[in-house]
Amino acid sequence: MPSLDRQFPDVKKFLSSQVSKICRAFRFHAPKLPQKPAVRHSLESLTFFNGTICHVCQERPAGEYLPLSGIEIIGKLSWKELDDERCEYRFAMNLATDLVWRCFFKWVQPELPVSFEGKVLVLTCLPADLELSYQGIKNAIAKANLWYAEEREQLIPQVIARDEARQAAREMEDNRQTGLRRQFEYLEI
Repeated sequence: MPSLDRQFPDVKKFLSSQVSKICRAFRFHAPKLPQKPAVRHSLESLTFFNGTICHVCQERPAGEYLPLSGIEIIGKLSWKELDDERCEYRFAMNLATDLVWRCFFKWVQPELPVSFEGKVLVLTCLPADLELSYQGIKNAIAKANLWYAEEREQLIPQVIARDEARQAAREMEDNRQTGLRRQFEYLEI
């Protein structure tokens, strides 16, 4: 019996081209993993002090900047039914989030109906969507934690460089002032 290749050479060619088209189409429509969004930090208001990034207030270190590490849900708090068939679910978190962390979280899962109130995560969804939404939350938390740690590590050298430039500018100004004072002191009358 002759092979199918010999009997239907055009069919094989046709099927091969169709499979290629399907593969290309599938890759084109495959969901892409989110890339970390770019965050702009005000280096002018930051310093590196005792191993942490801090805000600068009156040329002194103030509160920590990007202090979080390892945010996680540590418990279920409560739930209540809303008027529109949805429910509000509240979860306890180990730490309160900051703006940068929330930005990363929302970038990963922008469609999740989640809000943060201090150390409480609030999810509002249909009861049928709870498990899927909670899984999305856990994934978004893991990714936000990773991006947050990466952001802090990438920011440290920038802040140190800005500190060094600030120190060099201070020293130049001190030297200029010293020179002016000496010039005046050694002026002969």
